[in-house]
Amino acid sequence: MVEYKQRIKIAIIISISILTAISALIFIISGEESRDGIAIEFTTRVLDNNNSALEENHQNNLSAGKEALLIFRLKNNKTGEPISGLTPEISFYVPGEDDDSEHRHLDDCDRELNLAKLQLFVLNSERGTIEVLDTFGSHDSRPRPIQNMGLMTSKLIALRGSPGQKIGDMVAGRYGDFLYATVPNENQVAVVNTISHEVIKYIDVDAMPGLMFLQPRSRYLWVSNEGGSSVSIIDTENNTLVKTIATGKGYHEIAFSQENAYVTNNQSDTVSVIRLNDLTKTGYTRVDGEPYGIDYSNASNEVYVTNRHSGTVTVIDPKTHNIKKLIQLSPGIETIRFSPDGRRGVVLNRYEDSAYIIDAETGSLIKTVKTGEAPDSVVFMEEYALIRNTYSNDVTYISMIDPEISNNELVGGQPPFYGKKHSIITNPYGDEAVITSPGDNRIYFMHKMYGQPMVMTSAAVDYGSDTAAIVENKIHETVPGTYQQYIKLDRDGAYDIVFRTQRINATFRIDVLPDQMTGLKTTALFNRTFIPGSTSVLQYRIADRRTGLPEENLTDLIFIIIKPSTGKGTWTKRFSSKYIGSGIYEAEVTLPEEGIYMVTLASGALGNRGYDTAYDYITVRNTTI
Repeated sequence: MVEYKQRIKIAIIISISILTAISALIFIISGEESRDGIAIEFTTRVLDNNNSALEENHQNNLSAGKEALLIFRLKNNKTGEPISGLTPEISFYVPGEDDDSEHRHLDDCDRELNLAKLQLFVLNSERGTIEVLDTFGSHDSRPRPIQNMGLMTSKLIALRGSPGQKIGDMVAGRYGDFLYATVPNENQVAVVNTISHEVIKYIDVDAMPGLMFLQPRSRYLWVSNEGGSSVSIIDTENNTLVKTIATGKGYHEIAFSQENAYVTNNQSDTVSVIRLNDLTKTGYTRVDGEPYGIDYSNASNEVYVTNRHSGTVTVIDPKTHNIKKLIQLSPGIETIRFSPDGRRGVVLNRYEDSAYIIDAETGSLIKTVKTGEAPDSVVFMEEYALIRNTYSNDVTYISMIDPEISNNELVGGQPPFYGKKHSIITNPYGDEAVITSPGDNRIYFMHKMYGQPMVMTSAAVDYGSDTAAIVENKIHETVPGTYQQYIKLDRDGAYDIVFRTQRINATFRIDVLPDQMTGLKTTALFNRTFIPGSTSVLQYRIADRRTGLPEENLTDLIFIIIKPSTGKGTWTKRFSSKYIGSGIYEAEVTLPEEGIYMVTLASGALGNRGYDTAYDYITVRNTTI
């Protein structure tokens, strides 16, 4: 019995929304149909090697291993008006012989593909490389018994620049299709396709780009140019530079109100004001004492600026841009971040090892909390603020409900020694944090356990971990009524795609055809069940996709077998293969104990011929029991 291969690289978001404008259940088998006045059209576009969309495909035939766009168009069948504002989810199923699509329910998941919802990228700024990790923390697409094995690097992306050049920052785009990294010495921003894991272009900006900031509810990414006294604005839909706006000298951070962007200029003692609807600088607010960090509170509708030299927080009215008040803290304050509800803010003083908790509604100091050494970055996980400390190997957590609850949680064996704004991040669901530890070459995952944050798992990376970015490749509305999702399916065959909101359940069939033009096709020829302690033979048939001829020249082919940690560490072993003819390579293996194992292939020649890392899962158990 040949092991079934889950060879799908795709990221989706599972979200729930309440749709009051649609009152009936819609179920669509294929093409375009309408029920109760609503029509849904589904089409696809295969992308070429330059990531450009080819002609729309109404037959919905995709090619294995090639990136594609799924396109859903919803409209009112009577008026023709687009149905906008939905937050749908999509799921993938492999149809069975007795599959009856019209009777599939929302909880019928026995044939649903277990797809990774998130991807994790880790930056080593000194080397200028980005590692792609093929799983993410507790959100793991692999079988449950191996979910604790940690992460593995599946791809290394090298960025442009001279050896040893430091990369400034890395962030994920809003819809998860692209990742961005600033390359200061090149005065550029690198754009990485998160499906193909390739750098697709470099965008020229102003001198020495540093931090990046996503504008809320917008397609724009803002880049602070430390050497150019400016900010550059990138359109993330088409990855083009929209505009560069002169601001002031020095370090910049950016915050957004509903109408404006605010940019700190720490060498000019000013905060620039840029109108969002036309990207026009309208003026500036002069502050006192080296403005550094900045954030906006949606609870008080005010902008807060930390002044490092004077130790004050300036509160700006976003309607008049006048200073409303000053909150006196202490010299050395830098970072400021407000909780998602905007009610409470955290101000860090890296020189006094302290965090100040302020109330946005009253503009008052609530509590001063002792942190680890040199606190630098802060994020929010559920009700807690998590603070990364750079001179001690710990994370300080503080309850935003009751700031009396706080503590330091050890993270790794080495402190970071220097600060990176994205050295600690939270996932889109807000229930898990990722902390980088460059001294350990590891990343750590923190969850809430027994009511308080704890480090639960960690994983090694190959080249160090300065900054991390979580990519959530989700279906999103591009124009009113049109929703798109980027995907890549590596395994050919038939699939059902289910498009859902709370009151819509529409199913479409697609056929993924083998890519006959490039690359190699690998087929596992071994059974799915092995006996512990017994010698077994693993075999793969490898053939050229275009010609079907067997591949006979893989002299460096290695079989890699991995078993998750069971308290004794992760079991990993490499087995050399031998060629036995007809494109078949085999290795004799002995697997030590019961459990689920992963098998993958490694070969320099194999990688050069278009093989993407994929895994086959096998079960080892004593069949006599």
